[in-house]
Amino acid sequence: MAIKLRDDEHIIHRSWLSYVILGETFLFIAIGLLFSAVSSSYDDTLSIAWLLFVIIDAVKVALRYSGTRVVVTNQRLLAKYGALFRETVVVEWDDLSSVFINQGFVGRWFNYGTITINTKGGRYYAISTIYQPYELEQAIAKARTQ
Repeated sequence: MAIKLRDDEHIIHRSWLSYVILGETFLFIAIGLLFSAVSSSYDDTLSIAWLLFVIIDAVKVALRYSGTRVVVTNQRLLAKYGALFRETVVVEWDDLSSVFINQGFVGRWFNYGTITINTKGGRYYAISTIYQPYELEQAIAKARTQ
């Protein structure tokens, strides 16, 4: 993901999605293997259909993983996410109202969560399964005070 910085701007922190999103594809593979092991009437057509489903899911997850980035600079917050329909968010520090982190029980185990960015104009942006969300929140706080 190419990010164009201003002349006097530098990157303080980069974030990306957690590898946990890859678990979805592995779960589908495991279900397919389990189903084929216990079912004697499992035919080749169903095997090919399941394999195609797993491949499509793997491509979807890989595109989402590689296409989502959050960058904290000394002047603003930049976020790009989305696989096919790309959304770019640019929030200047003067425009940022608040940042919330939501991290469930499993998220604490694997160190991922959802970050919600609220602007003074009333807009909000939520990006789920961000890796190390509290480090991102600390980087935002540090950048805002510089």
